[in-house]
Amino acid sequence: TMVNSFSEYAHSPTIELTTCQLNQLLQEAADLYRNNEKDIQIELRLAEALPEIEVDSKRLRQVLNNLIKNALEASDENTKIEIHSELIHENDMNFIQIKIRDYGKGIADNIQQQIFEPYITTKQKGTGLGLAIVKKIIEEHSGIVRIGNNINTAGAFITIRLPIQKSHNIKKAVNNSR
Repeated sequence: TMVNSFSEYAHSPTIELTTCQLNQLLQEAADLYRNNEKDIQIELRLAEALPEIEVDSKRLRQVLNNLIKNALEASDENTKIEIHSELIHENDMNFIQIKIRDYGKGIADNIQQQIFEPYITTKQKGTGLGLAIVKKIIEEHSGIVRIGNNINTAGAFITIRLPIQKSHNIKKAVNNSR
């Protein structure tokens, strides 16, 4: 498993961009984990009127599955995971931002700075490549990914920002999301 994971990390396929609705990908990914053995609720709060975005939907599904699975594994029974999407306008650029928040143990301070590096893991059976692959895929999409601990509650969050390449309907979508 570790060799296969490393091979996937080192030789990831070329990105195949297609236009898609990101909220639909988020909904589909959340639906896969709704009936989980820990009885953890998955709460979606998706922005309305998000513009379509060009992504490799297969690779982005891989990112979302990895992050939701990590959040489930980090969470205690009968808690929740929140998944949010929103449109961000910053420095004359438009982004779709995804935030996934859990209420588990959080990330230990001693590994927070290295969490996206290969082979960094807190899991007994983990390869330490999951978040490294997430970062690589997001960066291949010219996006950024950030992780940290929740400030006023237990648990951690991960934020992804993906740039919106096309200018059609962006101003309309920004105005509708306010």
